[in-house]
Amino acid sequence: MFFQRKILTTPLKKEIRRLFGFVPSNLFLYEQALLKKHAKTQRFGFTISNERLEFLGDSILNSIVSTYLFKRFPRATEGELTIMKNRLINRQTLNLIGHQIGLTQLLQSETNSENQNFIGNALEAFIAALYLDKGYKKTEKIITNNIFSKLNIDNIISQETNYKSKLIEWCQKNKFSYDFKLLQEFFDHGKKNFVVEVYINDLPQGRGIDMSIKAAQQKAAKETLEKLNLL
Repeated sequence: MFFQRKILTTPLKKEIRRLFGFVPSNLFLYEQALLKKHAKTQRFGFTISNERLEFLGDSILNSIVSTYLFKRFPRATEGELTIMKNRLINRQTLNLIGHQIGLTQLLQSETNSENQNFIGNALEAFIAALYLDKGYKKTEKIITNNIFSKLNIDNIISQETNYKSKLIEWCQKNKFSYDFKLLQEFFDHGKKNFVVEVYINDLPQGRGIDMSIKAAQQKAAKETLEKLNLL
């Protein structure tokens, strides 16, 4: 089934201009980026999806955020910059950014129930489409001026996210044993994910899934803290 461009072309271009302040040149790139998870369509005899754009967008966003933080915090150490970057581009934050900038208005229906990370994935694919359409400098300017400006960056990067340390401290204080077990590794949208579960006194508690073991541990620790009413 071919993608129905006659439905999306004019409204999509108008919405992108309204939300982000620019007019797309190659609208098809954005249509492709906003395909729902696992959706595929035909173009010039090729089957396409948004997975390749998501892969590229991840790298572009990483570079732009790194440069942005480097310039904005000239006295920050490498470790501090890394922490701030991880807080800005982790999956949870990307999902939040996608909602706050209005990206959900551009997506096809019935997406949220498929994958809780769909918004963040679509944001990365959208950034890749913007990069291929307008180039790196224009992409950097749009993200900085039309996306970052809508967010409370200071609030995001200053949030306390070391749930693992907080849980370990609580366990040690109460003389409970604890363990972060790696349960599974799998690929989603071409990216490797890890499943980690917290055990306290050999009993399973919270579980976390992310693209790095450390991030999955943090999510598992957060879920455990919430389960124990410690947050």
